[in-house]
Amino acid sequence: MKERSGNDKKKWHQHLGKEAQEGADKNDSKMLFQIAKEVAGRNSESYRIIPILRKNGELLVAKEAQNERQVEHFKEVLNQPIQNNNSLEVTITLMSLSLTLLR
Repeated sequence: MKERSGNDKKKWHQHLGKEAQEGADKNDSKMLFQIAKEVAGRNSESYRIIPILRKNGELLVAKEAQNERQVEHFKEVLNQPIQNNNSLEVTITLMSLSLTLLR
């Protein structure tokens, strides 16, 4: 029974390999991703949780810790100080000068 099950699994993998090759030949990425998902399994834990790093290099595997790190990252990235107004004024002045010269 065990041997038969192994043979069935081998045939299934070969079939998926042929389908994946057909998808690759047709440049059908949707088919390739569906096959990869099928091989990995819907409830595969490795498919849902990908480790990320803290600032200090520590690996985060727990979903809550990862969410906290992402919130921290985006707060830092999105809450930047406003650009210096002097550089904006210089840019506007240069643009108006170049428009004047084009006339």
